[in-house]
Amino acid sequence: IKSEKMGEKKETVPPEYDVNAKWDACIDLTTRRFVYSSLGGAFAGLLFFRSPVTRWASIAFGAGIGIGSAYTDCSRAFDTPPAIVAETSSVSQLQLFNVRLSRVIQQTVLTANAGSSRRVEKRMIKRQVSEPMRRSAGYSESHK
Repeated sequence: IKSEKMGEKKETVPPEYDVNAKWDACIDLTTRRFVYSSLGGAFAGLLFFRSPVTRWASIAFGAGIGIGSAYTDCSRAFDTPPAIVAETSSVSQLQLFNVRLSRVIQQTVLTANAGSSRRVEKRMIKRQVSEPMRRSAGYSESHK
């Protein structure tokens, strides 16, 4: 987009390519989230804790959450190409979320199954070891 003013030609940058606007938005977002989450941490500290040390820790925890979430959103704003941002819709975001959620569930189930099979193996090994010991100590099946 070009605008002419008294013989000068000035080009304006589209908003998706304007790095200065992205920095301004990120600084604004970080400041707001830092302040709001610090206030939330202070409120939680006053509500739940008596010691000044734990209250300050609650404030610091809230501030960390605010800065972390702002950092995540800002990194997405700078890393994602504008064409991809324009093409993504809420439906595709929902599908992506569902795929990620199903992968997490599958991994959790696999981990749980692996843990239970290890417990079964340990029981089997324990039984195999304890049977000869019972026989050598004079125990029989009737003494169970």
